[in-house]
Amino acid sequence: MFIRLKIHYLYRKNKLPDHWKYRVFGFNILSTIELPELLETEFEKQDVYIDLDKTPFSLEKSISNGVLFQANENEFLFRLDSVGAYYVQNGNRITVERLNDSTDEELRLFLLGSSFGALIHQNNLIPFHGSTVTRNGIAIIIGGASGSGKSTLAASLVKKGFDLLADDISVIDLLNKNPIVYPGIPHLKLWSDVLKEIGEDVHNHPRVRPQLLKYRVSLNKGYSRKPSPIGVIIIISSKNTRGFEIQEVKGLSKLKLLRDNIYRQHYIAGNHNQEQHFYHTSELASKVEVFHLQRPMHPLQIAEMTDFLLNEVKSISNDK
Repeated sequence: MFIRLKIHYLYRKNKLPDHWKYRVFGFNILSTIELPELLETEFEKQDVYIDLDKTPFSLEKSISNGVLFQANENEFLFRLDSVGAYYVQNGNRITVERLNDSTDEELRLFLLGSSFGALIHQNNLIPFHGSTVTRNGIAIIIGGASGSGKSTLAASLVKKGFDLLADDISVIDLLNKNPIVYPGIPHLKLWSDVLKEIGEDVHNHPRVRPQLLKYRVSLNKGYSRKPSPIGVIIIISSKNTRGFEIQEVKGLSKLKLLRDNIYRQHYIAGNHNQEQHFYHTSELASKVEVFHLQRPMHPLQIAEMTDFLLNEVKSISNDK
């Protein structure tokens, strides 16, 4: 009985927390949901509050609508009946509702992905669909469509001594018109064949979802916690011919390529948000170099692609 009373007392004194504090994408996060993918931190003032509660079934006023979401300038609602519903408000609050006995892992997957994408848009930041590594304090963003090899190339560069800054979503802030990337989630999501190619045992890493052969590789080392200025952006795509090709992209093609790789850009709703988004993307295009890297669709040539990139883009490979 004494042991039970002691445990209860410790819980009431918040020794066993019912709130967790994290920092990710430039936000101080206070959450009633434990998010083991993120790093805990301490702060006095929160930017975003995350809670587990009921969400509205629909928005009263929606401007943008999709199969799974509704949005207006200040609200976003995403509903996946097999997992959960996510209500994002005013760039500072996310309410999560569990549906159909989904697992904690599934619930967190869409919270840290689509929901955070909407949150970032509401704060007029740029959520770029890409992974970011750093060397000598300079960020290299690796973008592209799903399955293009963003995380694969990032993992290979980390093996060569680069530090990971963000995976899948790279949040860009035009701070004083000088674009920087905020630290993201300290892990890489990699398919089983990629893990084998880079010498990792799949049994050492949890699956992203039970039905997928994709794994979450957490990084205790080789992860940077410092916002970093952008040196270059690499956009990857695949082709049906052999060999690698790379070229610098300029002019309107550069702006279009950047816009095409904004994470969840269809979530943007309202004229003001759309204007701000276009302005920020144009400003980004004027500030950074952008290269288009084409790789063969098959076979998987991770080491060869990495070496090719380092040889062709000297600003990435040069040590200072």
